[in-house]
Amino acid sequence: MLFVPCRNGERRITNRWFMKRFYLSLLFLCLAAFPAHAAQITGLRVQVNETGERVSVHLTDSVEYKVFNVQASPPRVAVDLEDTRLHGSIALPEDYQGTLIHGVRFGQHDRTTGRLVFDLAADTEPSNVQLVESEEADGGYWLQFDLSTESVAAHVKPRHAPVRPKRESKPVIVIDAGHGGQDPGTSGRNTYEKDLTLRYALALQQALQKTGRYRVALTRRDDHYLLLRERVKRAREAHGDLFISLHADSAPTRSARGLSVYTISEKASDKESEALASQENHADVIGGVDLSDASDDVAGILIDLAERETREKSAEFADLAIKHLGREVGLLSNTHRFAGFAVLKAPDIPSVLVEIGFLTNPKEESQLRSRSYQTKVVRGLAQAVDEYFGKKK
Repeated sequence: MLFVPCRNGERRITNRWFMKRFYLSLLFLCLAAFPAHAAQITGLRVQVNETGERVSVHLTDSVEYKVFNVQASPPRVAVDLEDTRLHGSIALPEDYQGTLIHGVRFGQHDRTTGRLVFDLAADTEPSNVQLVESEEADGGYWLQFDLSTESVAAHVKPRHAPVRPKRESKPVIVIDAGHGGQDPGTSGRNTYEKDLTLRYALALQQALQKTGRYRVALTRRDDHYLLLRERVKRAREAHGDLFISLHADSAPTRSARGLSVYTISEKASDKESEALASQENHADVIGGVDLSDASDDVAGILIDLAERETREKSAEFADLAIKHLGREVGLLSNTHRFAGFAVLKAPDIPSVLVEIGFLTNPKEESQLRSRSYQTKVVRGLAQAVDEYFGKKK
């Protein structure tokens, strides 16, 4: 210690000397907490082959490593690298053509260990893990491991492959008459929803076929029951380009009236929409068996881009339908609504559900049963289809 003399003969430690020693000690401790020489991650490659995908991580130095599965959702593979830092940022290569890896990120697992995490489409065990010296000019090492795609081949579609083959040159319109058979839907004084929707579906089919511009398919032609997901299945089997499901509405108050158009949403736009969606989807158990998990159409892993595009196209047609129908009939306020209807869940077919009016309103029920009102609704929908497919005269 350094003491300095005082006038009274005592000695004391100088503040300047003490603070200097304190900061030097603190700096030493900070430096000791980090490795003197850390390797860096400087690149990522993914090669797609017949059996899977080979991941290669470029490192500036040889390091201790561990590659393993992480039990999580989505499934993941983690790569722990001792004394390793990330140089810059990391992401999947721009030319990545695979289907297995959804994303990659880096973080510090602990004081000295860096961790890469790969989000996967399905569980798969990393294999053939090895660290090899790079033969390229920049030197360094490549940590390589293989991921098999056998477990996801049946569920994952290539990112840039077409979602569905098109077999028809004409657009295919699929019209779904809501309810049927032992499921009558809602009812008015003199009308069952299942009968009314079938009448409108047959009339719309006739109007569209008359133009010669479309091929039109119906999910049902008579009074029989169909599971909701069977309707979607039939639409996809027909290679539909547009799906229109027709329904009639109900409300606790007899004054409610007007047409509305729904597109898919996981969260309904209001409590009434949510209750209506729950009621419609519940028809799957009307036969005594809950088949909500039986369909493959909405199971597995969907292509994010295709699903987003489908929703955008559904909204586009809904807006066109509202524009043309609004010139023909009265509309419900907030006409474009959102709900989790099962019939709207085809991942690759733009879909709308049209509530043509309220059967619980006696006056509107009478209108819905009239030929003139039916003609107006059919004309509005047909004009919307024409504009949607660019077939305006």
